[in-house]
Formats: sequence, structure tokens, C-alpha cells
Amino acid sequence: MSKDLTLLFTGSGLTVWEGLITFLGALIKPL
Repeated sequence: MSKDLTLLFTGSGLTVWEGLITFLGALIKPL
């Protein structure tokens, strides 16, 4: 994973798992 993504998630106050779930959810929603 890119360090930029990790910083983005932590900077938003999200844990790694919350960020990952949000990311996957965003990919699945349009489908």
C-alpha cells in the first residue's frame, strides 16, 4: 500500500481497517 494512502486514512481519523472498508465500499457501490 502507498504511504500516502496510509497518511490519508490516519489523517482523517480512520483506522487502517475503516479506511480499507470505506475504499472497498466506494469501489463496490457503483456496481
